[in-house]
Amino acid sequence: MTLATLHANYLRALGSPPPSSITETWQVTRDGLTGTLVITRRDNDEREDQQLGGKLHTAGGVFEGRAWRQNENGEITYPSGVHKRDEIDAAALHAGGPGVTLLGTLATDPPSYIVRLDPPGGRLEYVYFDASTFLVTRIDEAFDGTRYILTFDRYRDVGGRMTAGHVHTLVARTGVERDRTLQSADVEARPQDAAVAMPTPASPLSVAHFPVELPARILSDRIILETHIKGRAVNLQLDSGASAIAIATSVLDALNIPKIGTSVATMAGTYTVSHAIVPELEIGDMTLRNVAVDAIPFVELAEDHTPVAGLVGFDFLDTAVFKIDYVKGTVTALDPTTFTPPSNAVSENIALDDDVPMLGATIGNAVGKTFVLDTGADRSAIYSAFRRAHPQAVADQGLGTRMRDAFPFEMQFSGVGGRVSYDPVQVQPFSFGGVTFSSWLFDATYDAASFEGEDEDGLIGQDVLRYFDVYLDYPHGRVYFVPNSRYTDRFG
Repeated sequence: MTLATLHANYLRALGSPPPSSITETWQVTRDGLTGTLVITRRDNDEREDQQLGGKLHTAGGVFEGRAWRQNENGEITYPSGVHKRDEIDAAALHAGGPGVTLLGTLATDPPSYIVRLDPPGGRLEYVYFDASTFLVTRIDEAFDGTRYILTFDRYRDVGGRMTAGHVHTLVARTGVERDRTLQSADVEARPQDAAVAMPTPASPLSVAHFPVELPARILSDRIILETHIKGRAVNLQLDSGASAIAIATSVLDALNIPKIGTSVATMAGTYTVSHAIVPELEIGDMTLRNVAVDAIPFVELAEDHTPVAGLVGFDFLDTAVFKIDYVKGTVTALDPTTFTPPSNAVSENIALDDDVPMLGATIGNAVGKTFVLDTGADRSAIYSAFRRAHPQAVADQGLGTRMRDAFPFEMQFSGVGGRVSYDPVQVQPFSFGGVTFSSWLFDATYDAASFEGEDEDGLIGQDVLRYFDVYLDYPHGRVYFVPNSRYTDRFG
């Protein structure tokens, strides 16, 4: 069997091209919850709606050529195309080409042909084809430092196209399982406009007026908000590096707020995560009502021993424009419909594909497009993939070596679920958003694939942001920087 013959048999086994119109209904199980997934396609438009546990609804799709995604709180973002690996691998599987290799046969039951898939710009996968039907029965893929095992069975003819009626996913590191079973597929009725259109955006925020001065303190450049849940004060950290609002499981339990489902996630380490619906989360004069949050094991002490019980991320930051004044220690929410940036601000577009702001930065002569602007990071970081791709630009200029000589032990910083190892690395120069620093000290992480993510270059953290008034404008996909007195005192 040659790769060309296998590929031809695979395409023949699939049958006709996918129907131009179809509505699929799936039963899904994930995070200990059951629900439904409805996938509707019409020509080039597509929409997916998932309902879990009767309370958590998410959606996403492509409408009139524009990709969109809606989270549990009804907020809509428009992915910019940061992540392309799935599409690249799928195209390679269907068209062949570089990075596709037939490894041979495997004595499974039934016997399988196994193909190694690693196209340029894609991710490593091993694809198993049933040796008699030539349909895909299993895919093993390397993603975020672990192995995902997807199995496909119960194939059925849907509009002339062979479709797996049952898909099971196993996350090797955590043992988390996800499952979906096809209940029905309608190729006869052409979906109406409403079935494929974007839903109306929603927001959990209620605010009587703008601007709003938030009850914030900046302690060692960490932004701590005093919030109230059921009349109880709960300190949360404002963290642009968080893709959701996350509150300590112990706090939710103490407030008798029930958790929904449970799973195991991996960031700096593995940890248990659930969901919850908080009836009211008050942050000064801003109130989030019936807001979906993550429940995680999170308890920290700020500089003055203030207990911090969670993170305030995308679901809040997407509701307004937020000005962070690191010198005065204030955070102000501004009306996104009337916001005008300061005339002396430097600005940068941000991508919110992962519900965190990613922007471009240059280190030496190397350009990275996906540095996460992270108010929750103590120090800026360079990730392993960027370091491997640009070894000369990330070569230490002296300070990092002296630090390692003075402290010849493994260096680590804390993250959700564990700790991350790093090397201190001084680079020259470093620039972003129109601002250039002649040199800067980064934490260069390693052995931390789950923390780093597969398409991110690094972090721009508080050690940089403290020199600016920072305006986070998620609604318009922008961030603005105004150098403050710390900047002029140090850099002129």
